[in-house]
Amino acid sequence: KVYGLPGLRIGWLASRDAPFLRRVAALRDYTTICSSAPSQILALVAMRNRHALRTRARRLVDAGETAAAAFFEKRADLFVYQPPAAGPIAFPALRAAGARAADAEKFCEALVREHGILLLPAIVYGDGFDGAHFRVGLGRRDCAAVFELWDRALG
Repeated sequence: KVYGLPGLRIGWLASRDAPFLRRVAALRDYTTICSSAPSQILALVAMRNRHALRTRARRLVDAGETAAAAFFEKRADLFVYQPPAAGPIAFPALRAAGARAADAEKFCEALVREHGILLLPAIVYGDGFDGAHFRVGLGRRDCAAVFELWDRALG
């Protein structure tokens, strides 16, 4: 994620918990012996260019955070927003009194159906969220344009 390469499915795991690592290794052997050769080659290219990729990704996230802050400030009557502490993902919530997870689901479904804007209700990520939270990604090139479209959709 830090390099802004969401389609590249490769990674490493570090832990001091040896029994945990053995279980993970056994699961990996059961599901996938190795990653695809193209993914391995692309990962090598990415690591050789990691500084440029991190800089690019940071610029995208900074621009996304700026667009999000402006949007959510303008729409503070509708949403509660806290910028992410780290990373490109925020979990704002519907401001309506008594709003629940089901309300966020309905809101997200209507937004994608009627305007082509894809948000995910936070409930799909587990029970860690109270109320009507939803996921917003801030690491896209077109973040500002999407927030403008969302603003127009809200009327």
